[in-house]
Amino acid sequence: MDPPHLLEFRWGTDTIGFELVSAGKGCIFVLTDVLDDLGKAARDAAGWHTCLDFLVVALDHVTPAFTSSERWKAVHGDYVVQFGPAAATIGPPDSSPSTFSPTTGTNHRRLAASPVPDHPFRVQTGGSASVGSWQ
Repeated sequence: MDPPHLLEFRWGTDTIGFELVSAGKGCIFVLTDVLDDLGKAARDAAGWHTCLDFLVVALDHVTPAFTSSERWKAVHGDYVVQFGPAAATIGPPDSSPSTFSPTTGTNHRRLAASPVPDHPFRVQTGGSASVGSWQ
């Protein structure tokens, strides 16, 4: 794989990284979100999980069977269980629905994402939380 293969940027107080790692004839997409506050880990993991689900929908050129709000609510509880109650002390930024359009890629609020058992996210404690590795 030729460079560049890593994009890293600041989103508020978080550091977000997108990386492509060679794997056979393809690649693995690695998402890393280094959080400034462990309390939002479950919220943000559910959000990235939803975003990645919408990415798959867009790449497959199909209509999603869920809204971003529905998907986020469906996966958030799993992250609370996986990461623990300390990772769920900060809730959603607001209760307004997202206006993400998978056909145009437009998101007027925030993209959302989804994890599945074989697409793990992880959290690391000790000053910051890291959510990543969706393959």
